[in-house]
Amino acid sequence: MQYTIIQHKLGMILTGECGVGKTFISKVLINQFLDGQCRFVYIPNPKLNSTELLSEILFQLENTDPIGPTITKPELLRLIQKRFSYYKNNNLYVVIIIDDAQAIANDELFEEIRLLMNLHEQDTVSFTLILSGNTQLMNKISTNPSLNQRLAMRFELLPLEEEETMKYIEHRLEVTGIKNKIFTPQAYKTIQRLSGGKPRVINNICDFALLTGFMQKAPMIDENIIAHVGKELGQETNDTDIK
Repeated sequence: MQYTIIQHKLGMILTGECGVGKTFISKVLINQFLDGQCRFVYIPNPKLNSTELLSEILFQLENTDPIGPTITKPELLRLIQKRFSYYKNNNLYVVIIIDDAQAIANDELFEEIRLLMNLHEQDTVSFTLILSGNTQLMNKISTNPSLNQRLAMRFELLPLEEEETMKYIEHRLEVTGIKNKIFTPQAYKTIQRLSGGKPRVINNICDFALLTGFMQKAPMIDENIIAHVGKELGQETNDTDIK
């Protein structure tokens, strides 16, 4: 994602299963560019019609021109293009991130996004578009070949492997000031099986497990506590998984 922005690529698509951290990574990306390099537009809920989408983009670009209640779509696009030019003249690069883009309900909005990308100046990329969503997003994008071609950069965010899950949990503990071992090796294996390596599920399991361990005054969080937590959270595992 950093490369896509720094190299002023037209855009990219970030996909992954629910809970793997797509939204988190997008927010980390925004924080990394808070030194004045970029101007971000972040759309967390794309369930909008085309006029609402353009209006939200213009609003986040801090439009200074007066807008009447009957503004037309061409007028919105002209104002957006004017803001692109303003930020370019002030050495700021615009990045538009649309999160949960698989929730876009109709082809009309995808077509509007494609038309938005026509606002690039000749031989100059005015902004980078990043669409983030689950695996359904690719199927929806494929129905608009022109937009699909413009978003040549692709990356799929995968769940964590077992060792990555362990390091992730240990890092989260270290951030809170805890450096001693709290989870047993078998507990990590069970967490991996229950969560499938999805950070959001890992967080839920570990939070509940720490609370359960505290209430039970357990010296460490073992696989039995994790199995109990899994049942409470509706996760499934087999008894043969816990050895």
